[in-house]
Amino acid sequence: MSHGSEKIYLVETPLGFLLLDDRMEVFKVLHFEDVERGRRLIKSLRAGKLDPEVMNFLQDYLKLGFKLVLEELELMHTLLSEWGENIVFEAPSKGGRWARDNPEKVASFFSKLEGDVLKVARELALKDAEEEVARASTDREKALIEAVKAYDTVTKSLNELVEKFKDWGELIWPGLLGSFKGFEEALKFLASYEEPTGFIVGQIAGLDPGVLKKVELILERAEEAPSSTIISNYAKTLLNLIEFRDSLAKHIEVLVGSISPNVTAVAGPSLAAKLVARAGGVLELAKLSSSTIQVLGAEKALFRALKMGTRPPKHGIIFQHPLVHSSPRKLRGKVARVLASKISLAARMDAFRGEDLSEYLRRELKIKVDEIRRGDRR
Repeated sequence: MSHGSEKIYLVETPLGFLLLDDRMEVFKVLHFEDVERGRRLIKSLRAGKLDPEVMNFLQDYLKLGFKLVLEELELMHTLLSEWGENIVFEAPSKGGRWARDNPEKVASFFSKLEGDVLKVARELALKDAEEEVARASTDREKALIEAVKAYDTVTKSLNELVEKFKDWGELIWPGLLGSFKGFEEALKFLASYEEPTGFIVGQIAGLDPGVLKKVELILERAEEAPSSTIISNYAKTLLNLIEFRDSLAKHIEVLVGSISPNVTAVAGPSLAAKLVARAGGVLELAKLSSSTIQVLGAEKALFRALKMGTRPPKHGIIFQHPLVHSSPRKLRGKVARVLASKISLAARMDAFRGEDLSEYLRRELKIKVDEIRRGDRR
């Protein structure tokens, strides 16, 4: 018997799936065994993936020729290939609206009370929210790790290009780059260079008179430089790379501060970002012992010490922290150990508890380091 003109509505509820007819009477009920099972089935449905249990729930009625009305677009695409015109998409559908407006009747289909529907709905919403927060956090951590990698790559490339630029510039204008107070000042000057001899007054405006005099003398002595135009473009490229590197550094600081505020407070944004990236994420950093964090980034030296029997390294990348590298050499190991301990605690707070203890951790770190330094002066 064909039911080609009759519609049935697939409706998802916190307790299970319903098939309703046009009169909003139930055809069939699929109970969820528990909340987690329900979440998996609902997520699969919304993603257009049919669990065998759900397919068995639907196919008898599809074979009979009923028109199945769905609210999920992805599911419609999945079923269209096999069931064609028997699949109808409505958002919201008549059945979906009715179910959301009548929770007490929905509960009765599952032999439950209305309060049960609302309770399970809250559980589903809470678990979905937790999953979304975890996913968003993971995505931000991945973005941070890639940003740190990009920063390291740009910095390494920039350093190499700067060295090549200095060598080349020295061949064309001997002594010119060293005449400026800073390298970026020299870059800005050369980036504006266009003529093979001489500079427009506007191009050298703002230069210190002493610097300007040196530059003019060097330019007067220099012969015509056929490579000067390409050097000028080279300087512009370096300035753009420096600007990009600096903007990337600021982006990383903001990102790591939002992802791991306690570690950022203790280690500083630059070092915090490197630690999180090295470990592979905040949770991964929190799982490391403080002794591992202390030598993170010095793995080669550590393996060499283990193999050769030499003294192991006292610190890895945390040497970049001002409290470590500004300490006397004989105290750096002790300071690094204290710093690693506080970073470990901060990472656990960020990963597991979400409390902001940044002021407490900074204060405790300062107290411990001061004690080490006072002990050395006695």
